[in-house]
Amino acid sequence: MNEVRDTDLAWAAGFLEADGSTTTSGTSFRIQLGQSGDEVPLQLQRFADIMGQNVNGPYKPYALSKKPTYQVTITGGKAKWAIRLLAPYMTEGGPKLQKAQTDLEKSHG
Repeated sequence: MNEVRDTDLAWAAGFLEADGSTTTSGTSFRIQLGQSGDEVPLQLQRFADIMGQNVNGPYKPYALSKKPTYQVTITGGKAKWAIRLLAPYMTEGGPKLQKAQTDLEKSHG
């Protein structure tokens, strides 16, 4: 990852809190964000760029969305690194940070 400004990390942390989720399965930790649109949503692309990731998609619309969906998924060690990088900018005691910390513990983070 290239040098990233604190303001970019703060923005990415807020975007993760608003639109993202963390999960764990066994020792695998994952961060995932998804949005729909006719093309890659700019906010999702910005998050991917900040975190040094790619946007995946488009995928067929699901549920009530009539537009294709796009996702950024970060797994394993990269996801653990990313959440540790973003955690200082997330809402202290907030539900997304608490969930991420619990998921990290479950994955032996």
